[in-house]
Parts: sequence; C-alpha cells; structure tokens
Amino acid sequence: MSVATGSSHSGLTSSSASMASLSVKTTTITDTTVERTYVRTKVSAAGSESETRTERTLRRKKEVKEELIGSSTVTPTPQQQDRPSTPVPPPLQSPASRPPVRPLPDNTYLRCPHRYPHPNTFRNPKVKGAHRYYVVIVGQEVGIFWDWNDVALRVHKVSCACYKKCTTFQEAFQRYRVAYERGELQVKPIPGTQFWGDDSEYWDAMEDLSEQLSDIHVA
Repeated sequence: MSVATGSSHSGLTSSSASMASLSVKTTTITDTTVERTYVRTKVSAAGSESETRTERTLRRKKEVKEELIGSSTVTPTPQQQDRPSTPVPPPLQSPASRPPVRPLPDNTYLRCPHRYPHPNTFRNPKVKGAHRYYVVIVGQEVGIFWDWNDVALRVHKVSCACYKKCTTFQEAFQRYRVAYERGELQVKPIPGTQFWGDDSEYWDAMEDLSEQLSDIHVA
C-alpha cells in the first residue's frame, strides 16, 4: 500500500512541475507578444508623427514660396498727384445745325470792300463841258468821275487815297480797268458819311457771314 501511495505522489509532483513549466512559458510568450505590440505601436506612432512633421514642413515651405511669388508680382500703385483741371471746350456745332447765310443784296456791291464796279458798267456820260475825268482807285467809293467835287468828297480824309486825272474817257476807262485787274482798288468808307452803309439787310448778312467764317476757322 505504501508503495502505491508513493508512486501516486510522485506522479502528482511531476504533473505539477509540468503545469508550472507550461505556465512560465505561456507567461513568457505573452510578455514577448505584448512587448512586440508595444514596440510596433511606438514605431507606428513615431512614423505618423514624422510624416505629420514632414507634411507641415512642406506645407509651410509652399506657403512661404507663394508669399514670395505674390510679393514679387504685385507692383506698387503710384500715388496720383493732383493735376490742374483742364477746361473743356464747348462742343462744335455741326454744319446741319448752323443757320444758313443770307445772300447779300444786289444793290450793295459799291459798299462791300471786296466787290467793286466792273469796268464795263461805266459809260461815256457825254456831258457838255466834261473835258476832265478822274479815276478814284482808293477812296470811300471807287470809279470814274468827271466832277472834281465828287472826287474830293470820296478821297478827302481817306488814308492813302489815290486818284488819277485823265483828259479823255477812254484813258480813264483804261486806267480803271488796269487797276481793277491788278486788284489795286480799295474802298475805305468813313463811319458816319453817306458812303458808310446803313442798309440793315446788308449788315445782317455780313454779320452772318462773319460768324460762318469764324465757325469754319475754329473747326
């Protein structure tokens, strides 16, 4: 009986030792697994943190680069200095809006400085006692006359008055024709005299013509 008991006790002891050894191995394996998991976690965390830092660095470099490019392309706006205001000229009238120029009366050619009697308008008066003829070239009125009083009335007090005395009508006619063709005739009426035109129609037409010429000169 004692032998059987001893054998049984020895078997229990061996079984307990095996269980203890298995427990130790299991604990060792578990600790190793936990340690590896911890190490992997640390490595993964370190890698993520490194990647995050790298991304931040790259993003910061990109922002700095964009700021530098933006500052180099923006040109400073020069300050505008106060300039004196330039007066705006009035708008020019179109030719359609201008009033028409009234024609000059036909009976005022002697009073107009730019029109003189044509030589063919003069005829030999055949007056008895008319043995002298006068050609007024510059005066209040130009033409051929045979009475000195008429000539004096037209050349008196006229600046640079000019007249010629002729013995025949043909001579007077020839002198006047030459002066007419050369443009030597000048009409210089003195204001207040009978040669100063008082025809309102004529002066209105002259005023319209002057305004028309002024508009053309401005345009």
